[in-house]
Amino acid sequence: MTRTADTIDLLKTYTADYMPTAYWSGFHPYRRFPGFSLGVVLAMLTDPRVLLGLGIIKGVLLTKMKIRIDCDSQPVQDFLQRQLTRFLSRDAPIALKAVEWGYSCSEVFYKIIDGQLHYWGLRDLHPMDCRCLVAAGKVIGARIRGLKRGSATDYHRSDPLLVPKIFWHVQSRDFHPWYGRSRLFGAFIPWNETWSDGGFRDIRRLWFYKYAYDGGIGYHPPGTTRIAETGQEISNRDLMREIMEKRRTGGIVVLPDNPEGGKRLWEILPPTPMPLPSGLMEYGEQLRVEILEGMGIPPEVVQAAQVGSGYSGRRVPEEAFYCSLQQNANELINDLDQQVLRFLVRFNFKTDVPYELTVYGLLAEEETPERVPEPPLAETQPDLAEPLPLAERRLQEMRTTGG
Repeated sequence: MTRTADTIDLLKTYTADYMPTAYWSGFHPYRRFPGFSLGVVLAMLTDPRVLLGLGIIKGVLLTKMKIRIDCDSQPVQDFLQRQLTRFLSRDAPIALKAVEWGYSCSEVFYKIIDGQLHYWGLRDLHPMDCRCLVAAGKVIGARIRGLKRGSATDYHRSDPLLVPKIFWHVQSRDFHPWYGRSRLFGAFIPWNETWSDGGFRDIRRLWFYKYAYDGGIGYHPPGTTRIAETGQEISNRDLMREIMEKRRTGGIVVLPDNPEGGKRLWEILPPTPMPLPSGLMEYGEQLRVEILEGMGIPPEVVQAAQVGSGYSGRRVPEEAFYCSLQQNANELINDLDQQVLRFLVRFNFKTDVPYELTVYGLLAEEETPERVPEPPLAETQPDLAEPLPLAERRLQEMRTTGG
């Protein structure tokens, strides 16, 4: 039945509990790739190139991101500025673990300053030990594995921590609204080709192990040789083999010069260097570039372009990379706003003071955006998590008792 949308229908949310079903975490089975999981993320964090890429992404976010606060109340604006400054300067890297894991979970610490409750910091919790609690499509808290009062292995036996005592940050939430998707997903195929059995690193290690050291050639006379110290007769072949094997340590070799017919009876021909096979190191370098590209980082960001290293060769890909991180910055500040900042404003100022946070600084040649007038308070619908009233009562009791 067709229904004309009225104002009430427009203000409702009909997809709060939507769960994407069009995505999947694996790859084509005929390619024999293992599924992408948190265990794979843990293994990928041992790759120096992956760590470099994550450092670049987080470094750009932390240094380029700027936030403008639009609020008609100057005390509220000053209060928000203080909270944001502390978060960005101290704890944003903890929350940005969601870049590699898809999500991050942290315990939020608060402190009473001049009679007001302030954000004070985050305690880092490993994402693999955390599972979120959801109500009406929103994350309202988390269960933490490994707490003494709970269970080291079972999430369901641990006491839940609720928003705003918990901060649950999600990156790439279009893939999954609660757990997101790791930025490393696109880099998994070249990383697997590098580190898997028979991959590039195995090929490189095998080649250097097999060909980097050529032991040379040793000639010996037939028969045996008596060792003066022990009087033992040793085959000349075994004696020469022992000499050649000990040369790997860099020791010297002294042999008798007793030529027969102009030729020495004992002789060692030095090893000859083996050239690198054509394309071996280029193959590895190409995989390193593909890992960065899979993480969304143009190679020009970390190395000067070979042709045209000016604006057209390097600046354009760099600006495109910065612009691609705008969504990551928006998600970080939006989660902080919904789970922590709006609760603090509501708790300290006893009302839903309207304000807006605008993230900028990552887009090319971006100036401070102009302020858009706020609608009247009655028309605003702040998206607050469900457990906030309960948390407010508990914190109000703490303020009253001075605890």
